[in-house]
Amino acid sequence: MAEHAARLGTCEPAVFTDAESPERRFAAVFCLIVIGEAFNQVPAAVRALAPEIPRRAAIDMRHILVHMYWRIDFATVHAVLRNDCPSLVESLDRLSILLESTAP
Repeated sequence: MAEHAARLGTCEPAVFTDAESPERRFAAVFCLIVIGEAFNQVPAAVRALAPEIPRRAAIDMRHILVHMYWRIDFATVHAVLRNDCPSLVESLDRLSILLESTAP
């Protein structure tokens, strides 16, 4: 998850405004889909360790991207990447460190 979120945080604004690069836009959407699906599989015990992570929002966005793909609003996708991914990466990094420190 953190790898996909980190990649998203490096997307340039041109990815969403340049009609010549639809592959990059859809690659970003795919990363958001992967993140949402991964959050859907996280056990409750792990979720409890990082309640600040907007898991439900990521899952809901994944459902929209997968099931209503014809209505994807790339301005919204871009806003999520710019506004939410940096803090998501930080939260996932903290969670990863916590999980590694408590692993048997």
